[in-house]
Amino acid sequence: IQKFGFGLVFILAFTVSAIAQTENNQCVAPKKVAVVNFDAFDEKETGIKELVIAYEKLDEEIKPYERELIGLFEKIHTLNNELHRSEYSNLTLRSADKLKEEFFDKVRKVGLLVEEYKTREKEARTLFEKRVLEVVSPIRLKINKVLEQFGKNKGYEVIFDIASLEDSLTYPMFDCDVTDEFIKYYNSLAAKQQ
Repeated sequence: IQKFGFGLVFILAFTVSAIAQTENNQCVAPKKVAVVNFDAFDEKETGIKELVIAYEKLDEEIKPYERELIGLFEKIHTLNNELHRSEYSNLTLRSADKLKEEFFDKVRKVGLLVEEYKTREKEARTLFEKRVLEVVSPIRLKINKVLEQFGKNKGYEVIFDIASLEDSLTYPMFDCDVTDEFIKYYNSLAAKQQ
């Protein structure tokens, strides 16, 4: 299943005051900047447990659709292989009507199965996206709020999501990567609330 990294550049609310303009209308850079990698939050072994569990539940919900799609794909593949059998390879206008009828019947079945596959795949994708909004989005919002508080507690004026930054930005320009520290912090808070 695809991970849905939200690609947010995460700037804390109090950044506005940190990057205030001086009397000479010059920008003042923030004093303490950190980065987190939002993609790491989804990691099964080391990520944010609440988020990992939510994705695992979504995976379980989507499994019946995956099995159905695999079954449809296998039927399409089998019929397609049958269409390439040697008995069909030399079909001509003079070929036996029964053989031509059988061949075109299989072509029609492949077409119908392909359409069914596309429809079911779209339904599964739509359901998954809807469920991500219902299940994962509230957790992501909670993570953002906790990250904001974490940043304030640690004295960071700005925290960026390095997963969403352009490749041209160099990683070492930041004070530190606080991803692991934040994940431990979040997981410990969640454990205390249970």
